[in-house]
Amino acid sequence: MQPEWLKDILNNIKNFKDNVPNGRKLLQNTDSMSIEQLLVVFNELFNLEEEAIEEENKKTFRTDTYENNVRHFATQLVISMAPYHKKLETYEGYRNLLGQRHVAYGFYSALEYGIEGCHTIFEDLSFRKSLYLGLVSFYENFYGRFSDNEEAIKLLCKYYPKNVDLGENKDKIVSSIFYHITNAGTPSDYGFAFKGISLISKYIGNLPMEIINKLLQKYELYRIVNDKVYRHQIFTIINNSPLSDKEKQIYKFSFLDS
Repeated sequence: MQPEWLKDILNNIKNFKDNVPNGRKLLQNTDSMSIEQLLVVFNELFNLEEEAIEEENKKTFRTDTYENNVRHFATQLVISMAPYHKKLETYEGYRNLLGQRHVAYGFYSALEYGIEGCHTIFEDLSFRKSLYLGLVSFYENFYGRFSDNEEAIKLLCKYYPKNVDLGENKDKIVSSIFYHITNAGTPSDYGFAFKGISLISKYIGNLPMEIINKLLQKYELYRIVNDKVYRHQIFTIINNSPLSDKEKQIYKFSFLDS
């Protein structure tokens, strides 16, 4: 017999099953499943949705509607599970699930809204690496609208995990941030995310200099020379980095004036 807290999770997410049309069939007959079985189902559900998203992305005229629905379902799943983190934390299927890219996005989204239990998960260092890399994977593969670019800048910089060995994943992290940060602008920059520059100012300093250096090196010379918005991005990255004032002047000369 399922415990009440597990029934609570199932009852909550069944309200959003239409957001995952490929995987919703797996949510049938879950009322008698064990925790382990349900975690297998959830992981398989997102595997099916990944395949469906790939097919959506092949269409000539595609939108983000399908993937937006999947990440909304993932967010609701996190909101439902988070209060019961202590009951789930020892299950490998739960750890794998939180590392799935849509679920990882859902976690940080729920964390931003102060959802019950999310801070407990965040404080559990054993989950921090897989959650952040899941977020990186999400934004590496999802471009979205300007508001999504802005959210990517905020989440990827604000929640960069300190004292966690990210090793061979650093180039992937840089690519994911660069994918969105190059859309950063101000309200006067047409065709750019108008909150982007202010978000760089606020959160870029959370990144270590190793990541910031790699990020700056990805800017191509012709873009720096020919577009004032890109120059503004670079200036803002340098000016709000952990560098000393003297080092900032050197960097600005090297990247903008030399």
